Amino acid sequence: MKDKHKHMTPGVGAPSMRRDLYARIAAITQDPAAQPLADALRHVSACLQAGEPLLAANACERLATIAPDDAALFRSWALALARSGAASKANALMERLAAQGLRDEETLGLLARTYKDLWLQTGDAARLRQARDAYLQAHALTGGTWPGINAATLALVSGDAAQARQLAEQVLQVLEPTLRRFRAGDTAPPGDGREAYWDYATIGEAALILDRHDLVDWAFANAARVSEGQLGNRASSLRNVELVLREHGAARPFVEQHFQPPQVVLFTCHALDAPWRQPPRFEPGAERVIYERILDTLRRWQTQIGFSSAAEGADILFLEALQELGVESNIVLPHPPELFIQTSVARGGGANADGVKRFERALENARQVTVLSDSVGDELTYHFTGIVMAGMATLRSSQLHGRLRGLTVWDVVAGNDAGTGEPTPMTAQSLQGWGNAGEPVCSGRQKIISMLFADAVGFSKLVERQIPVFVERFLGGVRTVMDRQAHAPLTCNTWGDGLFFTFDSVAQASDFALDLSDFVNSVNWAGDGLPAEMSLRIALHAGPAFEVLDPVTRLRCFNGSHVSRAARMEPVTPPGYVYCSEAHAALVALESNAAYHCEFVGNLPFAKNYGVFPAYSLKRRAVVEVGPA
Repeated sequence: MKDKHKHMTPGVGAPSMRRDLYARIAAITQDPAAQPLADALRHVSACLQAGEPLLAANACERLATIAPDDAALFRSWALALARSGAASKANALMERLAAQGLRDEETLGLLARTYKDLWLQTGDAARLRQARDAYLQAHALTGGTWPGINAATLALVSGDAAQARQLAEQVLQVLEPTLRRFRAGDTAPPGDGREAYWDYATIGEAALILDRHDLVDWAFANAARVSEGQLGNRASSLRNVELVLREHGAARPFVEQHFQPPQVVLFTCHALDAPWRQPPRFEPGAERVIYERILDTLRRWQTQIGFSSAAEGADILFLEALQELGVESNIVLPHPPELFIQTSVARGGGANADGVKRFERALENARQVTVLSDSVGDELTYHFTGIVMAGMATLRSSQLHGRLRGLTVWDVVAGNDAGTGEPTPMTAQSLQGWGNAGEPVCSGRQKIISMLFADAVGFSKLVERQIPVFVERFLGGVRTVMDRQAHAPLTCNTWGDGLFFTFDSVAQASDFALDLSDFVNSVNWAGDGLPAEMSLRIALHAGPAFEVLDPVTRLRCFNGSHVSRAARMEPVTPPGYVYCSEAHAALVALESNAAYHCEFVGNLPFAKNYGVFPAYSLKRRAVVEVGPA
């Protein structure tokens, strides 16, 4: 169960955690000799413990530039990637260490973890066997409990109940000192929260395999008691517990009682009324009452993570309530903060010094602030912000095996959709509706679309006689793939080796991108007289764009800043892969499509020095049938 890492520090708030980590990375990169790498790795481990795998992965990637051969760093990096869902990249890092001859418990255990992740994503029984065997090897080296309990769980899943029970008994023997407290009737023993957590959680999992229900209840109750601030560790435990429960055929109430998944709350509401608004919807005098109601709701729900924008009014009240409760906040803005102040904080050019201070304080305390566009858009921009925010909340909840809930504030008056008065839970249907919204009602000619840019790798090496073959076989194959889709693209365009397609939804774009990649990667191009290395880079993004009639070509097309962003992603995508933006990944998560998923791969530089962007790799997903391998 345990994802072992040696360097741990007490949990700290997300903003300070981020600042401290980046400050140490900067110091190390400036003077590697003066700053110990172990100092940064302790903060990386704190991020993992707190459920911040993307932050940890980004930090490790930067540290790898100055410590390319440090095994501890690469293990931390692999664990961060694994917890973020990037199983393939995590596995590649661990196989690199194994190829170098590292066969210690920690390396073998993390290698096994990445095999297990690949099995869960692909359903490949060979990966399950690799994971079980690697855990067994790690356990044989030291008799350690964390590879032992993982080996036991995978033995159970593989259909070998006898081996599973034998390993579980061995794990309990090692944890005998802790078990003495159980026999003594001690229900609340003292202990260090970080190390004690893994002892209790491991005992609980072993007891679950052995059907010792009284011990399960005691162990998980104590694991829950010492797990404050360990969202990442709890998520790791929940995943293994779910595997065991699936083998038992039903959930156990005592497990659910103590291992409640993290509560993630997505918030949306209108800003404060402008002075001229009639009829009133959210008058300034209602702020105190609404704040108390939001605070009470968050307490009752035992909220641990919140997502919202930051307009004056209920957004700020929600963020301030999160701060009062010490709960993680995540803010999504449609455009940069300085512009957002003008549009949504100090509107109409009026002075609102207190509102600006509250806004800036909310941003300072946030775990993450995401800006979706460089400029101010129309109403569609705010609609897009809402659905991306819902998708990001879904991604975060999935990452931590959490439970997503929606909250709005509504006055229950007909015609005041999402008006203001009483905090009201949003249904799952309404959350899905954000992601599946049809043509939005707004002024202008913008439309939320999904964009695909692709480039034929190897085209520049073609000689003149190969051009007709490229057009017939390569571009002709692209056309064949397009004709087989259930939904035609909105627009399509080519120029030499470049492709640009637009779609109504991320599902349509994702289906086409994966089918197109499969086609290009499956053909023996050398057999057709083309370069053997012929491949395709594919980049996906979603956002509002202007639908226009090109005055030169007289063809329908889309243009705008989001189109430019998608175009800048394509040149940094590796050949043979489909990469997508965070916005696209968020909308994929919101649609809950079982056919594919997005793996985080890191922060990549845009082409033409346009900054960096969080990149995800789009991959097919298999449904894992638990049973004998």
